[in-house]
Amino acid sequence: MDPSVRYPTSGTRLVAAPGDDQDRIVQALSMAESHVARMPPSQATQQLKSVLEASRRAIARWSTSPPTNEEVQEVRDRVVQTLQVAKTTSPTLRFRRAG
Repeated sequence: MDPSVRYPTSGTRLVAAPGDDQDRIVQALSMAESHVARMPPSQATQQLKSVLEASRRAIARWSTSPPTNEEVQEVRDRVVQTLQVAKTTSPTLRFRRAG
């Protein structure tokens, strides 16, 4: 291929479908739940669990009533924030080396 040759760009763009967005939110929610489960019992841990449970209930309602873009954005932001907090405060898993 000759790098000096310019090929026309396509006008096609990939746009995330609502289902894809919801799948990403559910995946982030599962990751956050995993981190929170490793945290020691405390009031902060309980608060994070409550936020995650509320998010899980909101996502479950989406199957009966499709969410608005604002609702999806709100749940996404809440889950991402909770995941960030849980990642920075949960203990890390360390595996022993064999040998």
